[in-house]
Amino acid sequence: MAQRAKFDNFYFVPLTEFEFLIMAGISQVIKKYYAGKTILLLPAHPRVRNKMENYYKQFDEVTFFPYCNYRHNLIKGYRDFLLCYNAINKYQFQPNSILFMVSSRQLVQAIFLKLFKKKCEGSISYFVQVLPYAENKQNMRLNLARSIFMNCYSLLFLQRFIYCVCDRKHPGYIGYRAKSDWDFRVNIEHTGENGNFITFHNIPFPTSFIDSSTVDFSQGLYLKKKGVIFFLDTTIPRLHGIDEEKYWKVSNEIINAVINNNQDINVYVKLHPACDEDEVSQLIRSDVIWLDKDIPAEEYYLANQNKILAVFSTGSTVLLSALWMGIPAYSYSDMVGYSGTLRQRFLKYLSLGKNIRHIHNLNEVATTRFIKKEDETGCLGLKMDKWKRVIDGIMRSTG
Repeated sequence: MAQRAKFDNFYFVPLTEFEFLIMAGISQVIKKYYAGKTILLLPAHPRVRNKMENYYKQFDEVTFFPYCNYRHNLIKGYRDFLLCYNAINKYQFQPNSILFMVSSRQLVQAIFLKLFKKKCEGSISYFVQVLPYAENKQNMRLNLARSIFMNCYSLLFLQRFIYCVCDRKHPGYIGYRAKSDWDFRVNIEHTGENGNFITFHNIPFPTSFIDSSTVDFSQGLYLKKKGVIFFLDTTIPRLHGIDEEKYWKVSNEIINAVINNNQDINVYVKLHPACDEDEVSQLIRSDVIWLDKDIPAEEYYLANQNKILAVFSTGSTVLLSALWMGIPAYSYSDMVGYSGTLRQRFLKYLSLGKNIRHIHNLNEVATTRFIKKEDETGCLGLKMDKWKRVIDGIMRSTG
């Protein structure tokens, strides 16, 4: 029987598919153990707009909002900001509530947080940041131009200063700094820094809590046969300074090795959502099965829990989420040429998945046999109980 919570409402604001599924998993914990209402507040971000309908039932209530971002065209950007601000300002946040978000640095998130705190003033209201990756602050420096641009919005309209940092050698790696504004931080599968907030470390990945039997998966989401998924990203060579010819040569060799040594399984290939499908002409195998690039990897994991025997990728979140959901994960970043500070960055990032296997040559692939994973029903119960203790800890902190 659900216990009466000190909070009546639990709000969730995701901006990507990955964040959405994490929030849906946390909602399942709350719905199972507490009497409060779980409410999805969904901005029209391109990554989640009209894409995650199958999971709306994981929440008690869903409300939609416009989306705004830091746009270089300030006239259009300010127009979008006001549209979004006014819509959120009209929403009646209830007192004694918790707001869950992964970040508070993006513009629409900053609006939600400001208005949530304002409208719940005088009651118990907490912002809980859920952090599914470790922060890497090495080799980061201030990006002054981008910081000034961002604060044309955040400082001007929200009275909060945010500055942008980037990697010295790889400027494509962008991060944001600001004063900590969360009351609690939940670090997913890792240990992070402490601060003027309460932190919970090494908390299980919650997406596994979604009951796939309650989700109306599209028929095309189901894999026809057990197999291995390769995640390819055609943008990696230019973003990471990797030789494009080597990237495709190695990817083809590994796919060949898996197919040639595992005749009884399928090999599936999925592109990153940002990739152009016309760029995959260098994949030489025609007998692979292509998956929809716009469907999140974790959706495939949920719908095919007993059919996915392993996943392969260069350094990516898909490896972490697979391992956290009980699927063996293999990184071949070293084989395509990750080196120096780039290699160290991804080794640290993937260290959250303590059992990710880093392969260095084709013989390691050829001698690997892929078998069906064991049922994790009992393990899931223990993981959900750990999340319950997190929520209980937040409840107790109210005094």
